[in-house]
Amino acid sequence: MGKVYKKVEAHIKERIDYDTYCDICGCELYDDGTQTEVNMEAKIGDSYPDCDCRVLHMVDICGGCFIEKIKPLIETTFNIKFQVMDNDERFSYDRLYRQQEEAKDNPCVNIGESRGKSEI
Repeated sequence: MGKVYKKVEAHIKERIDYDTYCDICGCELYDDGTQTEVNMEAKIGDSYPDCDCRVLHMVDICGGCFIEKIKPLIETTFNIKFQVMDNDERFSYDRLYRQQEEAKDNPCVNIGESRGKSEI
């Protein structure tokens, strides 16, 4: 399935638009206006500052097929569990991650650890 390209002509310019379909069930992704995203891809190979030489492996999957088919398959095959976060948990996690990143760049940022007093 994958992507189906079609030419869309507008008043001012011509553009290429495409529809994306689930590789498992064939439903059109994003057709109903939802913003469900399933990103399954792997970038294999070497990447350098001036050249990305990785090969991209990816599939287009709808949210239903991920929850009903892919997730259970991965969990049972590899005996792992996905970490699931609701919006509040994700917001807290993102905020903590940003604070940790800031602390790497700025030793003055304190994210709860006691740093002690420095001698002058």
